[in-house]
Amino acid sequence: MDYNLLELVRKTPGAVSMTELFGLFDTVVNNLQCPMGVAVDLGSNAGKSSFVGSAALSAIFRTDTFHLVDPVYDLTNEEEWKNTFQKTVDNLPWGYCKEKNFKKDLLRKLKKVSKLEHVLYGVTSLTYLKESRNYSYVFIDSDDHQLDLLHQETRMLLEKVMVGGLIFFHDFMGNYVAPGMTADYMVGTGLYEYVDIDWQKAINFVNKYDLEKDNNTWHFKDMANPNFLGCIKRVK
Repeated sequence: MDYNLLELVRKTPGAVSMTELFGLFDTVVNNLQCPMGVAVDLGSNAGKSSFVGSAALSAIFRTDTFHLVDPVYDLTNEEEWKNTFQKTVDNLPWGYCKEKNFKKDLLRKLKKVSKLEHVLYGVTSLTYLKESRNYSYVFIDSDDHQLDLLHQETRMLLEKVMVGGLIFFHDFMGNYVAPGMTADYMVGTGLYEYVDIDWQKAINFVNKYDLEKDNNTWHFKDMANPNFLGCIKRVK
């Protein structure tokens, strides 16, 4: 992870630690073993995890596309918002998503750290996943992290991820039990296996440069190095 990427993600709001983001980058670079298919961040919000995922993929593939999926990219779609935890845009807690140039600035920042083409989808994860695609990379951090939603997402993804492709689950083994349960379900099918994230390497790097100090995150502020990220790989 270069300096520009580190500074960008530290200033971007989102519930992701720098330890998790280093682990994400390192795991993608060292474990992705498939051609470039569709890469997607489900629940991308302000792009904190998308910056890192897209930068890591750009280091491998140089070209192709990265999809960011979140209802915040279309605040006028009332039908989609009815299917979210907030139910309506009026309940949206993040004011920056309502700023005039929010999407334009997000795409501009992505271009600074990645050579990939980026596409914003202002819909829920379930609406997006209805389309038939071959995925090489999926980051799941959508809506309320409850079992019903995650179960639907993972069933839709089960056979659409390319062999050698990766799925990441945020809030894994943290405050939520559903991400771990759904990852176990996918591994239990025999199509996936767990990927070990080198947390000690991530912690050493982050602590060396004191990267958590100014990280603009709203989760686990009392923890030195939050590492609630899980990863599985398609093997069959």
